[in-house]
Order: sequence, then structure tokens, then C-alpha cells
Amino acid sequence: MKIAQVAPLIEAVPPKLYGGTERVVAYLTDALVELGHEVTLFASGDSQTKAKLSSVWPAHCGSIRMCMISSRPYSCNWKP
Repeated sequence: MKIAQVAPLIEAVPPKLYGGTERVVAYLTDALVELGHEVTLFASGDSQTKAKLSSVWPAHCGSIRMCMISSRPYSCNWKP
């Protein structure tokens, strides 16, 4: 079965510290791959997964404050 998983950009998948939603997405995605499903994870580019990773942004944003109220809302942690 082809499955798409979508994760928030606030943290990488799996998160290094806090990130309950991202941790659940990581466990579920890897388990589905191990069961033989074709899984694509849409998440930040610094995510690690057994599935195919489709990076929608180069790195996780790190905080809601930085992503939501910044004068450059999508600058996040990425440096060119």
C-alpha cells in the first residue's frame, strides 16, 4: 500500500528532544515500512526515516515563535 505521512516542521522526525507528534509519526512511519508498505514522509530535510523522505523545508524550524511571528516566518534554522 502507498502511504503518505505529513509531519509538522517545528521539529525533525524523530525529534532530538521534545516533540510528541513528530515522535509518533517517526515510530508509525518506520513500522509501516517494516511491514512492507511504500511510505513517503513529508517533513523537514533534517529528518531521518526508513521511508522515502520528501523534504518540504531544509531544516526544522525549532520553535513555533520563530516560525509563526518572525519577520521572516520561513527562515527557520536553514542557512544557505
